[in-house]
Amino acid sequence: MLDARAKRVRPHLDDKILASWNGLMLSAMARAYAVLGDEAYRAAAERNLVFIQAGLWDEKTKTLFHRWRDGECDNIQLIGALRLPAFGRH
Repeated sequence: MLDARAKRVRPHLDDKILASWNGLMLSAMARAYAVLGDEAYRAAAERNLVFIQAGLWDEKTKTLFHRWRDGECDNIQLIGALRLPAFGRH
């Protein structure tokens, strides 16, 4: 059985990072910190926000992109030219 499996073409590795999933995680970690007061949740939320700002957010154009993979964003813009309180812009 392992021999037959080894001969199959392996499926593509789905290693993309999505803004929507990261937003859900950021919200969950922030809420967990607010409710439980555990610094690990706050630290995780802050690390996630740093990644979103560095990898998915274009400060120059004020654009949030949909997907990040292999160090690059896709060309789908989720939010552009908006002020986002979550990013410290009021």
